Amino acid sequence: MTTIELLKRTKAAWPALSAAGEEEKNRLLLAMADALESHIPAILDANGQDMVDAQGHISARKTTVSTSPKVAMSTSCSIPRRVTTGTIS
Repeated sequence: MTTIELLKRTKAAWPALSAAGEEEKNRLLLAMADALESHIPAILDANGQDMVDAQGHISARKTTVSTSPKVAMSTSCSIPRRVTTGTIS
């Protein structure tokens, strides 16, 4: 799915999402969190590769990107555990 397709689907779903009650919104947020957590290694790998690819495009006047972002991210990234009781406000 392309970014444009994803954005179109998101826009189409917005009326139903905005009308959903608190319990349904919380259920959806928890499902999104589960999906993100299940893909952490792939997300970090892709992000690390993006940082490596961008290395040659960053101006010398700007902050430089680490030469080994995957190692830095995989060792320093901590994903907070979410509370499974109560609601999200």
